[in-house]
Amino acid sequence: YHPDYHPNHKQPYTTKELSYICKYYGFGKVKGIALSLGRTETTIRQLVNVLRKNGMFEKYKAMGE
Repeated sequence: YHPDYHPNHKQPYTTKELSYICKYYGFGKVKGIALSLGRTETTIRQLVNVLRKNGMFEKYKAMGE
């Protein structure tokens, strides 16, 4: 964690961010998604796991299309 690279650390996710994460997760590296949103790679991975368990991953993925 570095405050210059992760300005949104511990901030709530917006619907737009959730949609972006679900749309691009699996294409390329998680590092790119994390840097573009100002979050850490670990939090992105953890969020995706939680969304998949709750069945929300596909919903947000469809919103991004």
